[in-house]
Amino acid sequence: MKRLIIFPCALCLQFFLVQVALAENPLPADNAPHELAGFKLDSFIGDYDDIPSYHNFLQEIVVRDVDGFRKGSIFYGVCAEPGEIIKMQFKLQNRSEKFFKHLLKLYTKKYGKPDEYVGDTFGEIIAWKWIFHDREGNKITLVLQHNLDDPGATLGNEIKLQMPGRLRQERECYNKKFSAAGKQHNSSVSLDILSDDELIRLMVPR
Repeated sequence: MKRLIIFPCALCLQFFLVQVALAENPLPADNAPHELAGFKLDSFIGDYDDIPSYHNFLQEIVVRDVDGFRKGSIFYGVCAEPGEIIKMQFKLQNRSEKFFKHLLKLYTKKYGKPDEYVGDTFGEIIAWKWIFHDREGNKITLVLQHNLDDPGATLGNEIKLQMPGRLRQERECYNKKFSAAGKQHNSSVSLDILSDDELIRLMVPR
């Protein structure tokens, strides 16, 4: 029994000593990675004018000082119907879950029960979606979302409204328009046949 008690404590002491050593001896400064895929931190984007880049098929305008909202993003097309607004998402000033639940009741009262749950399975992001079709036959989706604590998304409440069909048209139009240029720059490298040294060169920041 004594060994069973002393052994974990010895591991704890060893772990503690390792942590202290790491704190006192951090990784050398010259080992800090700065480069990935040919791009370097602290460099300027103008240094890479020989590398092709492509704008998104949507343009975004950010608006502020809208009643009840902290910020809104409005997206419009640039190809099939240039300037047409086809997507919006607004972040609410009130970020509480209580307010989200109140809005959910109001939405359900007006539009009926949601058609689909689109949040994550862990409950960090709670999101409900309604699906509509307008008089012209356009599909419209409405999402009411609450983010509890997922750092990868904006915390709080958000409303998203978009026209998926128009989004698809813009994407297809843009891809068709720039497909010739894109094909010239498609990578022909197969990662499956690369050696470890080649993978380190390509995939490990340095």
